[in-house]
Amino acid sequence: MLIKIIKLFLRKLNKIFNVTVNYRKVFNLPLRNINGRWFVTGRSFELPFVFNNIDFNGVNKRILEFGCFKSYLAIELATIGYDVTGIDLRDYSFKHPNLRIFKINILNYMDEEKFDYITSISTIEHIGLGYYDQNEKGTDLNKVCEKLVSLLKDGGKLIFTVPVGMRYQDHFLRSFTRDEVINLFKGHLELVKETYFRRYQNYQYWIRCDRNDIKQVSNDREDCGPFGVNGIGCYVWKKK
Repeated sequence: MLIKIIKLFLRKLNKIFNVTVNYRKVFNLPLRNINGRWFVTGRSFELPFVFNNIDFNGVNKRILEFGCFKSYLAIELATIGYDVTGIDLRDYSFKHPNLRIFKINILNYMDEEKFDYITSISTIEHIGLGYYDQNEKGTDLNKVCEKLVSLLKDGGKLIFTVPVGMRYQDHFLRSFTRDEVINLFKGHLELVKETYFRRYQNYQYWIRCDRNDIKQVSNDREDCGPFGVNGIGCYVWKKK
């Protein structure tokens, strides 16, 4: 059923924008088929986590999606009424009257108007590594986190997902320990919610797990399946 819904959504996008696209190149989808075998991706729970923690009526509210490339979240948020700002180092494929895209390093974003929500899906783990843009290499992760805090309204929420488990880093991403994630925003924001997921059954599915379980998860590339990571944390923080 989920596959049919996704295909219908993408067909409608094709009609709206009058283009033919390779969906995997344009969007990160909740399901992937590899050699005839279906795998559930992190998007299957990351995007529902966002919608479960925002107001579904976005009219007169501002939201920033940090890391919007290959995400249909920006379009969905704009559709339900949010004034959406997307920031990424790469171009975004689609347009909407409620959507503005800035192709910049977030540290160079200078709009002083604050946001009700900031979302960031599997983006923070790539900051400063230069994988997507060599000019971004060396960007200070702590400064980016401070920037996100500064862009929130008082009472606003930061909602993000990152790989969580044992500490790991390669040229592409970082895997954070839970304590490392908490320390990124501790003292600046109040932690409202944390939820964890890990892969199981030959990497094909995901299940919820608790803090103790996630500590044992390895996101080392050699321990992962055909794509992605093995453990993900989903967080909601609120500006005091």
